[in-house]
Amino acid sequence: MIRPIIHSPNKILSTPSSMVENPLSPSIKTLIEDMKDTVISENGFGIAAPQIGHHLRVIVINYRKDLYAIINPEITWTSKGKSFLEEGCLSVPDVFVKVERPKEVIITGINEKGEKIEMKAKDMLAKILQHETDHINGILISDYL
Repeated sequence: MIRPIIHSPNKILSTPSSMVENPLSPSIKTLIEDMKDTVISENGFGIAAPQIGHHLRVIVINYRKDLYAIINPEITWTSKGKSFLEEGCLSVPDVFVKVERPKEVIITGINEKGEKIEMKAKDMLAKILQHETDHINGILISDYL
């Protein structure tokens, strides 16, 4: 189901999210499906659970024909090399902010099957993962201004 996007300045967007205790619960599966439907409908590269009103550490990535969720994501490594990208955000419509982020990251978490994952990403995918992880940590692109 497509959910409405919460826009800034809503407190849920600036509050760190809670860990998911049961990644395979029916409520988490439904949340992930709703996030997928919503990010596709908005033509977004990613979405975080707080953006649709859930204070949980869940992100969905929609990039290069890949659509997947990461539960309890954590960036465990960042490269020293950085680059700027003008970022937009579904929760901050019509605002674009030039954000400097590491070019490469390693992210860990749990996939939709309940398996632990570790993923290395670079360039645009690394930026998307960092942006969505910011959301579950209560950080918006407007905080970089």
